Amino acid sequence: MKPASITRALAARMLPVRDERGHKYDFGHVLVIGGSAAFPGAPSLAACGALAAGAGLVTLCVPASVADTVFSRTPAETMRVALPDRGTGAMEHHAVETTVNLILERRVTTLCIGCGMGRSAETRDYVNGLLSTVYADGSRLAETVYTVLDADGCTALDLRTGDIPALRHQRHRVVLTPHLGEYERLTGRPRASFSHRLAAEAADFGRVHHVTLVLKSATTVVSDGTQTFALDAPNSALAKGGSGDVLAGIIAGLASPCDVGSRVPHRFGTLLQASLLGVWLHARAAYHGRRRRTAFSLLPSELPTFLPDAFREIL
Repeated sequence: MKPASITRALAARMLPVRDERGHKYDFGHVLVIGGSAAFPGAPSLAACGALAAGAGLVTLCVPASVADTVFSRTPAETMRVALPDRGTGAMEHHAVETTVNLILERRVTTLCIGCGMGRSAETRDYVNGLLSTVYADGSRLAETVYTVLDADGCTALDLRTGDIPALRHQRHRVVLTPHLGEYERLTGRPRASFSHRLAAEAADFGRVHHVTLVLKSATTVVSDGTQTFALDAPNSALAKGGSGDVLAGIIAGLASPCDVGSRVPHRFGTLLQASLLGVWLHARAAYHGRRRRTAFSLLPSELPTFLPDAFREIL
């Protein structure tokens, strides 16, 4: 199948309207959940992406034993929560209830889960337990909370043939943003079985699991199972650890603004809209950053500082 192109004109259509009289809660509260002893910087990168994309509030939630390290590199604009762990430096299943209460008390609208989280058994239990609770049949959160699953958040999912139990009852409230290696681990299938048909693969996955899939590579494919798009904008400046964390944060930061300020037809669901716009903005920020810093020297942590240049192209 041939996907539609993600162009500047398409991104401009996806750009939501911001109410000049709105307050911070009108633009969403993103809860970034991630971090581990091995990857303490990843959730901070996602938080910076969410803030620069327009989120009204961002809270960073990490395991307590790595909190000091993570919070030392966190922007002043973020709120911070340390979840108790047993010194493992990883999210653990017993923290699910605490996280759900946090979502309710702080009026969280979007979760960004997985950046630097690690792949321990405890982490997998936490991710599946949290998603199963948020998107339980009849849950009041199931209709109010969006989720962006990145990196280890994707590979933590318990994927059974034709079913992801933790996402069984949600309908288009979740976007997954794996690169090809993470998608390979998620599905348990060799890359050779899908690398030649990325558009069809993304469409199939989105349709079966009722999610939006952002399948990252030199040509990134976005599909909600009904509509499929691709951005062919290879840039070696993005071939660095942390670039994907920033993208996950950007999409999470755009989710609520796209929900309340959408200007496009209903067939563009909120997460498809946020993903298309986020992928384009991320690529253009890298383009502008490369011009200033070169592909060799541009750091993922600098990408949010070039988002204003990307936004100006479509304002």
